[in-house]
Amino acid sequence: MLLFDEWRLDTVSHRLFHLDGEEVLLSGADFALLKLFLDHPQQILDRDAIGNAARGREMKPLERVVDMAVSRLRQRLRDTDKPPRLICTVRGSGYQSAGRRLGPVGYRRLRQFTQRLQLRRLGGVLVEISGKLQAL
Repeated sequence: MLLFDEWRLDTVSHRLFHLDGEEVLLSGADFALLKLFLDHPQQILDRDAIGNAARGREMKPLERVVDMAVSRLRQRLRDTDKPPRLICTVRGSGYQSAGRRLGPVGYRRLRQFTQRLQLRRLGGVLVEISGKLQAL
């Protein structure tokens, strides 16, 4: 599992969960594209690299497939701000993941994420005291 921003990506089942509990369905191309961005944080990815990940083939120069795939992924990630905060457009170069990947999830981090998720569902409030999550 990978944590980034307010999301948890299960790399085995290809399931994506938001901190508020919503599960977002990903197509195979969406998953491949998201994984590409997470594997290359802060790096600018050109259209060819993205096209190969999303479709498994090279893109023709004028194809809008990459733009549509990135747009669809942004919608799934609720990244509708202007400018987007998770996947940024780099004019003339491609796209860049601006989100911070927190890496593979260990048991402790997964437990904390799950606790936050459960408390959000119940409308609870979290307070962090000396590194431990406490519910009020």
